Amino acid sequence: MMWKINGPSPIPLTEEEKTAVTEVAIRVAILEAEKEKGFNRYKQLYAVSVTEEKVFPELTPAEFQKFIVELGVLRSQERGWPQEFQLDENNRVIVKSLAHYFTNSPKFSAFNAGFSLNKGIMLVGDVGCGKTQLMELCSKNPKLCYARHDCIEVAGEYTLPGDQGGENVIQYYSENSRSPDVSRTMGHEFYGRFFDDLGAESSARHYGNEKNVMEQIILNRYKFHPHHMTHFTTNLVMEDLQEVYGKRVADRLKEMCNVIEFPATAKSRRK
Repeated sequence: MMWKINGPSPIPLTEEEKTAVTEVAIRVAILEAEKEKGFNRYKQLYAVSVTEEKVFPELTPAEFQKFIVELGVLRSQERGWPQEFQLDENNRVIVKSLAHYFTNSPKFSAFNAGFSLNKGIMLVGDVGCGKTQLMELCSKNPKLCYARHDCIEVAGEYTLPGDQGGENVIQYYSENSRSPDVSRTMGHEFYGRFFDDLGAESSARHYGNEKNVMEQIILNRYKFHPHHMTHFTTNLVMEDLQEVYGKRVADRLKEMCNVIEFPATAKSRRK
């Protein structure tokens, strides 16, 4: 005789066991429902973050100046600058004027009779006085963010072979660039350009074609001024820049830029 095995027969649960199982089932169901609700909420928030226009704060000149100083102190510590960034008699008025400029304050024109919010900035001063540092600290601002470009490196790019150099380089720097992420450029779709150490570069050659690269870029950007906001730093006063680039370019620079000079007492901060 063979035994037929159909598996274990169900054994009724006690009331206590039924209660325990029911409580576990309820907790599991609640957890799954909460997960589903959380996922749906996440999808809603993500959709809003993608489609909703981001609002960036409007800063007062005092608030932006405070930001510049705090960022300067932090950056000087991180990068090991010889001196910690601070305001002193050589840069205090300059920082204050930049804070008004980069927040579009109408009071900016009060710093100098020829100053205008429709012009870019040209910082003029001796080697190491802090021109580049200041312009880098202000690069993210409510008015229009900008990228830094070393004039010597720009001229060097012109000499690169093929499409990497030549007129393509001049064309690139003559235009503004589109921001890949407006959240990183204070909501601005495009960003301007800051050319560092103007006048330090030499003429460059591309396949036998010698050209003063920065001269051509300045003239090109002048055509689109003020839509293409352009900033500079230089060790040269305007008379010296005229000797390098000629009177025509010097006149264009005066029209394009608010020229802000460091005092003669400003010493190098690199020591």
